[in-house]
Amino acid sequence: EEVRLERSSLDPARKKLAQLMLASSVRRGAFSLEPGHGRFKDEYDEIETKFPEDEEREGPTRKVVICVSRKGLASERLTLVMEQDNQEEAKENHVAEGGGEGEDFQKEDAAAEVGGQQQGQQQTIAATMSTLSPEEQEQQRAEEERQKAIDEALRNEKIIQETKRRIALLQEALDVAIAEKVEEVEITAAQVRIALLGLRGAVAGTDPFALVRAIDLGRERGLDSELLDHALDALRHKAEFEAAWNTVVEPTAEEAEQQRAKELSNPQEEEEQPPEEPKELGVEVEKRGQALLITEIDEDGLIAQWNAEHSGMKVQVGDHIVAMNGIAGSAVRLLDELTKKPPQERWKKKKTPPPPIRMTIRRKVYARRIAAILKTVTKTDNLKEIEKAVDRAKGANLSDEDLEPAKTKLDILTRRIGFTNMITRAMEGTNQKMIQ
Repeated sequence: EEVRLERSSLDPARKKLAQLMLASSVRRGAFSLEPGHGRFKDEYDEIETKFPEDEEREGPTRKVVICVSRKGLASERLTLVMEQDNQEEAKENHVAEGGGEGEDFQKEDAAAEVGGQQQGQQQTIAATMSTLSPEEQEQQRAEEERQKAIDEALRNEKIIQETKRRIALLQEALDVAIAEKVEEVEITAAQVRIALLGLRGAVAGTDPFALVRAIDLGRERGLDSELLDHALDALRHKAEFEAAWNTVVEPTAEEAEQQRAKELSNPQEEEEQPPEEPKELGVEVEKRGQALLITEIDEDGLIAQWNAEHSGMKVQVGDHIVAMNGIAGSAVRLLDELTKKPPQERWKKKKTPPPPIRMTIRRKVYARRIAAILKTVTKTDNLKEIEKAVDRAKGANLSDEDLEPAKTKLDILTRRIGFTNMITRAMEGTNQKMIQ
């Protein structure tokens, strides 16, 4: 300290001295190492430690006060939290792969037992289904699908809550480490782990905008490209929803019987006016790749009506229509389906319901995210990444204007590789003209 030695040499010695004095104090009794000495006094805090054996007896307790570097303490705390998170990750992976939480878990016996139970359950279900009518079988299958969806939602909710808890612990330690200027490599490792957990939680969730933020953070932190590709696929699914009109819910046998009895008892009600001709969808579109880009929505159409009734699944300008009434993969066929009109005589027949319309909408958030990624990747010279981004952009139905810079860069890189190979082959020989 007198010669103002560098901290990198002085700090380890201080820590070692404190450890030796603390160890000897257990034999001697209480001791105190005054804090705030030396030229680094603003970077040190007091930590008070009591002797465990003093807490088990009555009377005064001894205490030890040592001087500890706040930076070192923040570093050790961050390291400890990272190690604990690694252990939790390993435990989750072990359970996910079929392992048990206990050390004595017998995998083979358990797998055989579970397999036998599943086989027995399948046989029981098959026997039960064979005794049911087609309608009852359909109801049974629908109930099974509903239960699977509930189980999946519960699993995803568990993943979301667990990742939130782990992120909170890591973020708390990371904030302190950043404030105390801990080494950059330690901070970066924690930031990558938080980005990874955030991505996992967002994939399990239902909010596409949260997933967009997680993907952006993951790209910023340099997460593995395969993980990001998986997240983009999940974003595509989360950004899609189905809008439906004129769908008819089939009445139960009891409801149908009641309706027939009502019609027989009130024949005068047969003189009803024929149903009004249904509203049009009320949307303007443009062909874009294999989908239709929504450019305008009429406030009096069916889509505006849908938006008023479904605030969480509004169809907006900039969204894409990717499927309609079972048609997908062709903008021309989608446009034909969208613009065709049913025969007028259908609406003149009494009690003829309008045809059902089912439309799969992909929110504009997906196309915007793909466009942003394409723009970023185009600035690099990574041929494979640009090719992958272009393919994904085509799948997102981006415009030719959005694709043009990436296609130009691909052409340049491809020609560059070709010329490089030509020069390499020429240099292997001695033909001056070929090299020239």
